[in-house]
This record gives sequence, C-alpha cells and structure tokens, in this order.
Amino acid sequence: MEAVPISTKDGKIFAVELSGGTLAEQLPAIERKRVVFEHHQLLAVLKVSYRDALYLLNMDTKLPAFVRLMISEDFPNLHDGMSNALLRDLMKFAPLWLGNLGAGNSNVQALQDRMFEAAVLDRQFILANIDKQIFQSVLVQGGRFCQIITPMPTNARTWTYGIRPINFEKLELLVS
Repeated sequence: MEAVPISTKDGKIFAVELSGGTLAEQLPAIERKRVVFEHHQLLAVLKVSYRDALYLLNMDTKLPAFVRLMISEDFPNLHDGMSNALLRDLMKFAPLWLGNLGAGNSNVQALQDRMFEAAVLDRQFILANIDKQIFQSVLVQGGRFCQIITPMPTNARTWTYGIRPINFEKLELLVS
C-alpha cells in the first residue's frame, strides 16, 4: 500500500491518498497511523467504489474525522446528486471528494448540490486544457461548489508538485 501525497502549490502536504489494497485493508492501516494523521493534521483520502460503499454501509464502526472518501465521476447515478441515497448515506461516514473531475462523465448536479468537500481534477483533463479557457472556468465554477480543487498525478509515479508516493508504513517520513 502506498501513500500518495497531496500538497498545496507551495509543497505543504495536507492529505495522502492511499493506493493499493482493499478498503478493508486500508481502514486498519489508517487506524495504526492515527497519531501521525492527527498530530500533523493530515487527511486520509480513500478511493471508494460502489462495492466499497456497500461495505461501508454494512460496517458498524465510525471512521476517524481525518478520513475522506473519494468517488470517481463514473460512480453509479452520480448525476442524481442529493437524490442518490447511497451518496447521501456515504456523506454520513465522512466528507466526500470527487475524483477525476473533467474526465467526461456528467456530475454537475452532484457538484451543485454541494455534496463534495473537494474535487480532484482529472490528469488528462489538465494536460489537454491547462492553457484553455475551459480550465479556468472549471476552477472558478468548481470552487463555487466545493472547498478544495486539486490536481491528479501527472503520471503514475509523480505527484503534480513533484512529491513521490511512498510506502504507507513510512508515512512519518513525509511529514517529519
């Protein structure tokens, strides 16, 4: 399992996205590193599929306050926004992040319903549109409906601002 740093433009790490492993494996790993997340005020971002969402709904434990659930634009019935009961239920577990914004699947209603704390811009969208007006429009409009807009990795191994993923068990090295 890797920890993919998410940083501000000035390089300050404010969150890590866990990659690798199942949600059932990621949750205990996060609990083992609770002190690091809390002490350094880091967010733990977990990608959640439809199957993961159903798993969470059947859990009877509460997620730590620093956990964020990231769903992709192709999540079932995302276009229904607040009318999507599964999304409303997920919001009870943790704040939601929208992954791969700009990948081409419609999600305007969910954004307008202010269901997401953050939106993560799709890598291909960034590369294709960074010099176009649509890019600035997405930033401005997206910023009206969520608190954070951040880029995806520019390639499989390097984060946009140059910070590389590390083994999750060495999380402390990112923030020390």
